[in-house]
Amino acid sequence: MNSDKTKKWVLPVILGAAGLLLLAGVLVFLTVIRPKMQVEKHLQAGEEYHAGEDDENAILSYKAMLEIDPKNERAYLDLADAYESLADKYLEEKMPDEGVQTFQEGIECIRAGASATGSAQVRERLTAFIGKETDFYEKADRVRIVIEMEKIAAGLQPVMDQIGELAYAGKWDEVFEYMKSEEYEDFLKEKEKLEDKWIFKTKRGQIGFYKVNSEKYGKYMLYFGYYTADGKRDGKGDWFGSYCGNNYHAQGYWVEDVPQGYWKIKEWNGDLNLRVDYRAITGNVVDGLLDGDVEWSFNYNDGMGLLMRRCVFDHGKWVVTGPDKEGNYTSAAGRDKGLYLSPEEIEQIVGLVGYTE
Repeated sequence: MNSDKTKKWVLPVILGAAGLLLLAGVLVFLTVIRPKMQVEKHLQAGEEYHAGEDDENAILSYKAMLEIDPKNERAYLDLADAYESLADKYLEEKMPDEGVQTFQEGIECIRAGASATGSAQVRERLTAFIGKETDFYEKADRVRIVIEMEKIAAGLQPVMDQIGELAYAGKWDEVFEYMKSEEYEDFLKEKEKLEDKWIFKTKRGQIGFYKVNSEKYGKYMLYFGYYTADGKRDGKGDWFGSYCGNNYHAQGYWVEDVPQGYWKIKEWNGDLNLRVDYRAITGNVVDGLLDGDVEWSFNYNDGMGLLMRRCVFDHGKWVVTGPDKEGNYTSAAGRDKGLYLSPEEIEQIVGLVGYTE
């Protein structure tokens, strides 16, 4: 009899204990294990988003971590990285207002995290974040300036398209004539609002402006050709300028933004003899300077035609014979083959105008 009574109450006790254990297990899972699993899930997702440069979703993932664990130190540290990265990305995409807003949101978020966690590491990260604030705002201001300049450049594009078409066709007389026009003069006035070096893209190639302040050929020389990804002149290109009736055109090769190799140079300017229509120079160039044997020719307008002379240069310096009795010099081996030069002339370093000045 007693055995039967014992069985009657032992079984309910065992079942009750099992139920309590099960309930406790469920509570542990719901309150400890599951939140921890969710935190790890959001952390992994945030890291993958950040590695893939999708910082908007990375921020959402880290914030989801904080909804579960408001004092999670790792979440705040990773958030700081994501906010900084996203703010920089906005600047790269020329969205300065969005970049500044994101940067400020990042600072406020990490400031709240430093207060919530009391973590020294989060406070250090906040200090580092704030330390970049001034530099970031300056970058944002520079981006705003670039945006404004690009708007100005867009309005100037038709002028560059016209020069690009003429240069591509080799119509240099027409290029120089166009550069005397009022339209081009108005262009230069607006160009002053841009940076000294500015590159325009045309269908026929790129045209870059370079401030040289040449006495003969004006404030700017232009380059027509192509550039490397980092903005360096590269390959075959034209270098030219025009000012007050003085015209200059050189064609040759560029390597790492420097003139190198075989070049043809042609000049029309007021310093030439009135009998001379133009001067042409053909030969090797090293670092923008004439080097080695060079053919120097003059086209006379009095029926004499083209007169050619041989000259020799040593990295831009004249190689000469002399002086003669009058104190003058001759390039190359003799007066009948070279140029007759004054002492002042042989002191000049000769190369591409504007590039070497």
